[in-house]
Amino acid sequence: MGFDPIETEIKDDVGSPLPTVITDPITPANQAFVDATGALKVTGGGGGEEHTDGEIVQAGDKGSVMIGSDGTNYRFLSVDSNGNLQVDIVSGGTGSEQHEDGETVQVGDKGTVILGSDGTDYQFLKVDANGELQIDVLTLPAIPTGDNTIGRVKITDGITIAQICDHTQALLTSTDSLRSIHEGDHYYIKGWQNVSGAGTTLEFIFSVADTAAWPHALWSISSESEFTFEMYEGATTSSDGTPVPVFNNNRNSTNTSGVGAFSAPTVTNVGTLVYSGKIGSGKQIGGESPDVSLFMGKQNTKYLFRLTHDTVGTHWLDYHFYWYERTN
Repeated sequence: MGFDPIETEIKDDVGSPLPTVITDPITPANQAFVDATGALKVTGGGGGEEHTDGEIVQAGDKGSVMIGSDGTNYRFLSVDSNGNLQVDIVSGGTGSEQHEDGETVQVGDKGTVILGSDGTDYQFLKVDANGELQIDVLTLPAIPTGDNTIGRVKITDGITIAQICDHTQALLTSTDSLRSIHEGDHYYIKGWQNVSGAGTTLEFIFSVADTAAWPHALWSISSESEFTFEMYEGATTSSDGTPVPVFNNNRNSTNTSGVGAFSAPTVTNVGTLVYSGKIGSGKQIGGESPDVSLFMGKQNTKYLFRLTHDTVGTHWLDYHFYWYERTN
């Protein structure tokens, strides 16, 4: 019995049947075949096969490859070992690479940098060592005149936070001297002495160390009678005299002063007179020299304080020298 052509319906996209002869009884090369799974075998276009993602390329493998054009020739699209499409930037850069966060910049590194504009030129955006974008505020917002509620404000030097008085709501402040006491950098000598006879002197030497921790000094002197007070800068001595104990105002601190104090020195040159005055009335009714303006001592220098009794008889003299030290 002869082989009859088999007609079947092949439908188009809208479902309309397309009568088609799918076998040729005369020419075997024109006959359609299916494989053991029933799949229609198709030839042409070099053949086609399916492959698993990442499968190693073997000689004889077939399939369709996506290609592009450089304007003259066709080019294969390339992927890396992870299947990522490789892209080379032809213009606007010299190629691109990926780098780890915080990786050290090496010569030859490539990449795309975000740029900004100052209105005239392009500028790189900058980050700090933590990768945080650096921002400079060019114009601060203006606070309207009158009363403004600006919320909670914290004033700090990075360590200590300023405080507000609970009763007056005023900002609590402290003098530099009081701060120095808390920091253990405030020192003093304090005492009194009977002085007999007109022309008798009581002398102190204060030797400032050769450091940038300069003393900021004040003194207070009171007497039973009249005295002349003189302070000389740059005095020289053959002997500084008897050491006078210097105490730290902060009794919890172990800091020591860079100023040495001495009494009854042997002076070879008094130096330059930089301060003088009178204490008392000369009528034995008493007198006092209050705190003077803050005096900053010169480093690597000796100061002579001389108190001369101007009246006859024996009278007491009370002295208080105190200072704090700040590094210049």
